Formats: sequence, structure tokens, C-alpha cells
Amino acid sequence: MVENFLKNSGFVRVDGLTVSDFLMKQNFIIEKSDKDFYDENNSIQAVGLASGRIWVRPALEEIPTLVTDSFKRGGFVPLSNGESVNTFQLLKRVANSDCEFK
Repeated sequence: MVENFLKNSGFVRVDGLTVSDFLMKQNFIIEKSDKDFYDENNSIQAVGLASGRIWVRPALEEIPTLVTDSFKRGGFVPLSNGESVNTFQLLKRVANSDCEFK
């Protein structure tokens, strides 16, 4: 239910995606969350679920009250510090949030 709400609110699931740091020197995989949280950094909003999934979107509006009333603020906000994401993986996740990568 929460994941459908996040997807319908413009969030995209990013845990497990391959990203590069802003200098394109180091690749890493976005780690799964171990807690429910929400946070915002550099105009990117993130919601992490204890199930491990992390969802992000641009901060075009406030984080929905369903999230802020249910989760504590404070957690890592992926893709908010100039990282580059694997475009193919990101687009697959936009199309299917359950898609996993090895």
C-alpha cells in the first residue's frame, strides 16, 4: 500500500541501482534501508522502508503527510550529491518498481 502511494506520488525505487560518484571515479550500489525514514537533501526527497526499499523524487512539492506522520526524519538521500545513476537501470525501475539487478 505505501509503495503504491509512493509510486503514484512520483517516487522511483532506487535501492540496488549502480551509481557513480560526482567525479565518475567510483561506482557503488545504493544499499538497502534498514528502517522507515524520510528526508530531503539538495532538492531530492527520499523515503526508506524497513523492508529495504528506498524511493526518491525531485522536491517539487512537500513530502506527503502520510509519510511525515508515519516515519521519522533522518536517513541517507541517494542521488542528492551529484551522483550519476545507470540510466538503463533507472528506466527499468520507472517501468517496474519490482525489477531487481544482479
